[in-house]
Amino acid sequence: MDHGRPTSRPGGTPFLAKVLASCLMGGLTLGTVSLASAQKPAGPKPATADSALSPAQRLRAAYALSSSAKTYDDFAQIIEHCERALGTATGDTEKYAKQLVSWAYNKRGELYAQEAETLVADGEERKANELDNLALDDFETAIAHDPERFQAIHNRAVSYVLFGKLDQALTDLDQVIKLAPKHPSAHFNRAEVQRKLGKLEAALADYTVAIDTKTGDVEALARRGEVQMLLDRYREALGDFNQALRFAPQHQRTLTLRGELHTRLGNWEQASLDYAAAVKLLPGDTRALRGAAWLLATCPADTIRSSELALASAKKAADLESAVGKPSVATLDTLAAALAATGDFEAAVAAQQDAITAATGADIAVLKQRLSLYKEGQPYRMPTPAVSSEESGSDVPVTTPPKPQPDLTTDAADGLQR
Repeated sequence: MDHGRPTSRPGGTPFLAKVLASCLMGGLTLGTVSLASAQKPAGPKPATADSALSPAQRLRAAYALSSSAKTYDDFAQIIEHCERALGTATGDTEKYAKQLVSWAYNKRGELYAQEAETLVADGEERKANELDNLALDDFETAIAHDPERFQAIHNRAVSYVLFGKLDQALTDLDQVIKLAPKHPSAHFNRAEVQRKLGKLEAALADYTVAIDTKTGDVEALARRGEVQMLLDRYREALGDFNQALRFAPQHQRTLTLRGELHTRLGNWEQASLDYAAAVKLLPGDTRALRGAAWLLATCPADTIRSSELALASAKKAADLESAVGKPSVATLDTLAAALAATGDFEAAVAAQQDAITAATGADIAVLKQRLSLYKEGQPYRMPTPAVSSEESGSDVPVTTPPKPQPDLTTDAADGLQR
């Protein structure tokens, strides 16, 4: 459906070990999203209409084009007709011209944004940034012509997130929800922004609206569960993860998150099964690799631990992150634990010191505690629960694995919906 176009003319452990061994020994690759390549942008076509055309005639021509417009050139022609009409149009004709040109700028901006996503998937970051800037310019122009075009305001919010302008994005999403309370993505996206800003209770409320609005929204359930886990509401988090997996049993992100939760609660076997499934579905996911490595390196149960596989998994996670930047604190911490599990305490100390250097806040104290163990030639082991949370019904964590920091701050527009 073409929203917003004016419609009238003017007027188990062994399982985990097996999966990791298979993936790691076979060589891991960082998955990319395959998107259809959009047509390359082109400038506006030279004017072909007679310069004597009236504003109403130009707008009729623009409207005729709008019903089948798909390319940059199509939208450029519509924009040209409308901009020329706006030079002399008045009254209702001017109002309609602004609405139609606003629609066209917004649609062209969406094309730029879609092609930018394709370029990112292909590793063309510089070109993608250029198109993202063009998209933002078009969304800005669309809003200038029609300040209540909520589709363009919503698109601008997503663009703002890409550029790290979270406060501006939040302001835009507030406006979208005022103008269109039932917008299919606004509450989810506002929840994502609130989460990135650390406003977890507000994020929780928006995820709940998104879930209530769209039955079976697996992404919203998974994200709400993640926020519940960050707020130490483990029972609620597990409920969200279980519900998401009932709708989509192979939802990789949810399997990874539930693996983290089971690790926190001391449900080692269930954690190993979830991580195995997650790694099998997406062998290049650093979060799943890191979680599996942590469990295999630090679990107090001998039947779970596998130091060699833990190290291979942790190294692969670090390599994948290094390919696009620097390894996260959580990954360095996990790598150090895996090195210590194999008995390489010198390398473990070096990796842990790197983690401490990159860390901030309260995390440093925990990292230093593990560093002291490695300096003494001792591996780190998670605490052993007297009774597993599955048996006791408790949702009190027995351990806190390394925090997956990139998922709260550096994942930019990850998960946002246009």
